[in-house]
Amino acid sequence: MGGQIDWSAVPLLVEMWGVRDVEIFMEALFAVRDVMSEKSDVE
Repeated sequence: MGGQIDWSAVPLLVEMWGVRDVEIFMEALFAVRDVMSEKSDVE
């Protein structure tokens, strides 16, 4: 993923996983991105 969100995949994931609240889903994606970015900065 390289610390970036693949925006073209978001609608597919929302539909595949049956996401009801896209805003919460996006916040979760941002949180994962931030943690992964911090993790790569430490290494």
